Amino acid sequence: MKSFLHATRPLITPLLVSTEEGALLCEIAACLDAGADAFGLCIERLPRELRTEEKIKTFFAAMGDKPIYVTCYLRGDAIEESDEERADMLLNALEWGATMADIRGDLFDPCEDELTQNADAIERQKALICRIHAMGKEALMSSHVMTGDAFRFLPKEEVLAIALEQQARGADMAKIVTNADTEEELLENFEAIPFMKKRVSIPVLFLCNGRVRMRHRLACGLISEPIVFVKEKTLRRPDSAQPPVEQMVGLFRDAGML
Repeated sequence: MKSFLHATRPLITPLLVSTEEGALLCEIAACLDAGADAFGLCIERLPRELRTEEKIKTFFAAMGDKPIYVTCYLRGDAIEESDEERADMLLNALEWGATMADIRGDLFDPCEDELTQNADAIERQKALICRIHAMGKEALMSSHVMTGDAFRFLPKEEVLAIALEQQARGADMAKIVTNADTEEELLENFEAIPFMKKRVSIPVLFLCNGRVRMRHRLACGLISEPIVFVKEKTLRRPDSAQPPVEQMVGLFRDAGML
């Protein structure tokens, strides 16, 4: 059974970036050749003509038997849609073959830091997660901690509070993205990992952006994360937060994890 929850090591998961059908299929093939364990498809980045059942199923089929993670965030082409439409797109993608849906913590009530405290929105999130579980699928809840367009550092206690709230809403996995620009912030982020593991019963995917992001992503990929996001090397921008697929596969192999 495809799953992001029962792997014996972190799953090397390319976040696909192509937005043209042929290029996307080529990107999928290249990632498979490079050793990808799973795939991440950001549906909101696709043009509408590629967001049909036929096209999505074609992309999923090209991924073979790998687990598939999908988002439909408030950005890209989906920014013109309602939260209800984005939720429906996630449910459709799961029905068409995806494994795990990423539900923003501010779905149904967009707000700073992506973790609504609106009671009605929270109940709707819980109901959506119940629907996902009834389908036999998995739900991740994500919060990108930002002020405007800038990610923010958070002390480990505040990161823990977000993870616990996401868990309380029924998520199978928590995802939190903050920032780290200094050595001190990087060390605090590393400290947050065992701090949360002792207190949160679901897997926590804790990522950071900022000047030292790559050190955090590479190290956490080896020691703690349930998912390691990577990019296909020829499509990866120099400022990308995700390492190339081949680099992560090589690190895993050198660490005796493959």
